[in-house]
Amino acid sequence: MSEVDDKAIRVIVFSGKASEWPVWEAKFLAKASRKGYKKLLIGTEKAPPDSETLKESDVDKLRLRRANEMAYEELLLSIDGTKSSGRVAFNIVKLAKTDELPEGDAALAWKRLVNKYATKSAPSLMALKSEFTNSKLKSKKHDPDEWLTELEDLRMRIDEQTGENGSKMTDMDFMIHVLNNFAPGV
Repeated sequence: MSEVDDKAIRVIVFSGKASEWPVWEAKFLAKASRKGYKKLLIGTEKAPPDSETLKESDVDKLRLRRANEMAYEELLLSIDGTKSSGRVAFNIVKLAKTDELPEGDAALAWKRLVNKYATKSAPSLMALKSEFTNSKLKSKKHDPDEWLTELEDLRMRIDEQTGENGSKMTDMDFMIHVLNNFAPGV
């Protein structure tokens, strides 16, 4: 039995639901950084084409080729393709193949996932703002810490989508929303 067979494969599962993307993206990129293929995913490094014959002295190119293989494999294994939302994400990755990388292009797969799930369009920003505005702590049974965490997540996603030039939500605006939307008696 080889060394690879003895190791368990641990993946960070993505269901394909857009609401889960921000958390999964951050976790996946953290893992990619630790594993050495984050730069390849985000496009600051590029894997050499499979057609290029590499020598042992081409250390950096060999590293990038192996990083692409590992990243592509990790993306495929991480997506839960048992439900329709996961199948969409899985097919995005599965079909990310090029003439240069016919076994899979991890950077292309990542780019397509980002384009699908991390949209920065006006309608998606409006949906986030609407979700934030309509979020209320409705009862004593709902944990206020969970509600505040959900609000903070929405706030960060809104700020992320507005970008550098957009107006960010102030702490005061956030606190006003919180105070105005606590359920009576909570």
